[in-house]
Amino acid sequence: MPRWHRTLVFFGFPLYTRRHIKSSFLLISKGRMTYCSYKPESSPHNNFNVQVLLKLYSLSCEPKHCEEIRKLLGKHVLKGSQIKNIQVEEGGKRRKLLLRYLTEPPAEGILEDFQQVSSEFIEKEKELREYLYRIVSEGTTENSIGLQYLKQLLRNSELESYEFSYDIRKWPLNKILRRLVPELVSWPSSFETVGSIIHLNLRDDLLPYKFLIGNILLTKHYPRIKTVVNKTGETSGPFRTFDMEVLCGDANLITEVKENGCVYELDYERVYWNSKLEAERRRVIETFSSSDIIADAFAGVGPFVIPAAKHKGCVAFGNDLNPISTEYLSKNIRRNNVSNLVRASCLDACTFVKRLIDEEIFFTKLIMNYPSSSTEFLHVLKGLYKSRENAPLPIVYCYIFGRGPDPFKDALFSVFQGLVGTTSPAFDTSAFQVRLVRDVAPEKFHMLVEFELPAQVAYAQKT
Repeated sequence: MPRWHRTLVFFGFPLYTRRHIKSSFLLISKGRMTYCSYKPESSPHNNFNVQVLLKLYSLSCEPKHCEEIRKLLGKHVLKGSQIKNIQVEEGGKRRKLLLRYLTEPPAEGILEDFQQVSSEFIEKEKELREYLYRIVSEGTTENSIGLQYLKQLLRNSELESYEFSYDIRKWPLNKILRRLVPELVSWPSSFETVGSIIHLNLRDDLLPYKFLIGNILLTKHYPRIKTVVNKTGETSGPFRTFDMEVLCGDANLITEVKENGCVYELDYERVYWNSKLEAERRRVIETFSSSDIIADAFAGVGPFVIPAAKHKGCVAFGNDLNPISTEYLSKNIRRNNVSNLVRASCLDACTFVKRLIDEEIFFTKLIMNYPSSSTEFLHVLKGLYKSRENAPLPIVYCYIFGRGPDPFKDALFSVFQGLVGTTSPAFDTSAFQVRLVRDVAPEKFHMLVEFELPAQVAYAQKT
């Protein structure tokens, strides 16, 4: 990069990185440079200082008495901070005991972790010494041996000021936002982490501060996190992807995810992945045994089939209509050393299921995790075993969105409708188990309907 270009970057002039990042500024954090999307007109508070200069009262005392004074002062000593409350003075002959009282507020405002003492203590330092006498006497008597001993120790101590830089990166996100933007009444309650990417789904009232939020999160979590994105569209389409905007960090959204003892490479912008389902996937995989044959009709990059093979020894078949997902699925199969157990394909879900049966691969578990449309593919199971009555019938894991005041009933009826075209099937429905996986939105729930394929469906006349 030419020297003049480096100079422009350093002073924050816009750079262009990727088609969906319209402009950027340079964030310097921990000695590194990161390109961040930035629109000055929409984000007046974008940058922030992570270091706050604090001036505290301290007691200069003899080393042999420092620990005793700290115990006697108790809660009034600086605790739970980023600096030890006992510091060695230059020369090493005395110690500084740091108190939690500010001699003056920092330029950015008073911090909740500390207390500002009244002006009388600032004007007359001896008043703070008397104040220390009083606070120790709370709950005791004037004749307390401990109080008298403290007074004696304090007379041999000098009250001084101590400066240090306080790093606010360890604060929770909401605390930093309250401090930087006092007018905010809400903040992001949670976010999803996908490898080195933080995925936000910001409400409309937080959008004016989206770049600030991205900046804070990247600064707090670097180097583990390298990119912060915000979801700008619904998960939709046959590939289950969504539109997103890079708020801060690297524009490259290829990342590596570790889950359930396996490693997955994926392009978060181009394939389906949901870290919130890690526990659900683990729960289902734990029910498998080495004799099971797994078929995943919407396998994505492999979070069901790969651990099933790696940890349970299952033979597994993973399929996805998205060719990019299938490409990463194949990579991840090799990376996790399960090429001898897992086969990848890129087919329509119905074609995938039919082909396995035509090849006389009688899977024992069928996973269909496509909540918005899984039931639209259930019809493939009707009459699938018509000419193979000796084949074992599979357990089906059908994930679906349940809606309304009774999502359990809604999910179950949707599965019945998909299987036989009616919500009142003739077969026994008592073996159908419905379970809530997670809340998605008001009156929208991610549900699992688990059932053994009914014989009346498997051997039915094909229509």
